[in-house]
Amino acid sequence: MRRAMPDADAARIEGVLSQIAAQHVDTLRHELGHAQYHAAFWPDAPPSPDVYGTPAPDWLDEASAVLMEGSEGRAARERHFFEAWRQSSPAIRPLAEFLAMAHPVTAQQRALMQAQGGTQTASGVQVMMQRGPGGDASGVFYSQSLLFADFLIDASPDPHILGGISAAVAGGIDFADWLADSGAQHGLPLDVDGLQTAWDAWCEARATAASDRAG
Repeated sequence: MRRAMPDADAARIEGVLSQIAAQHVDTLRHELGHAQYHAAFWPDAPPSPDVYGTPAPDWLDEASAVLMEGSEGRAARERHFFEAWRQSSPAIRPLAEFLAMAHPVTAQQRALMQAQGGTQTASGVQVMMQRGPGGDASGVFYSQSLLFADFLIDASPDPHILGGISAAVAGGIDFADWLADSGAQHGLPLDVDGLQTAWDAWCEARATAASDRAG
């Protein structure tokens, strides 16, 4: 941690370590979510430097992991998302871009590794700290993946809608084609433009409900 945060004093490092300790269960659940998702839908897919996790779109891969986190962790991500939403943060991407974008961490990891080789502990674990706009974009990507998954689950009578989407994608069907073919039976529009309108309305309603609860 000292090598990864050379400008931090002992109190700051201790604070970060305490936070990590408090989140270790969610971290484990998250990483198990990634592993289980890989095993369920892409058991024969080897690791690739070109994708973040599985061959699935990165938002779907990340949603499978974030949904495994505990209620407090998911609530914190939701608060983070709606803070960004109320500020019209550019880190929240339009669905046409979000559904196809690469995980922000992937590009950052490559750049850091190429520029400075990363920072490794004696155990071999690589530690990198995200700061500034890049860190915010990464955090919002996790939160948007969670909230978009919640949106799909809320819309559909099938609580396992993400499994159906994943099975279709694993079978070579693009999400937009899945939407055109199966969206109606899940209470969804048939194209991404319509989905954006429904998503915006859902977010507004969810943000209002969150504000009412807080008030």
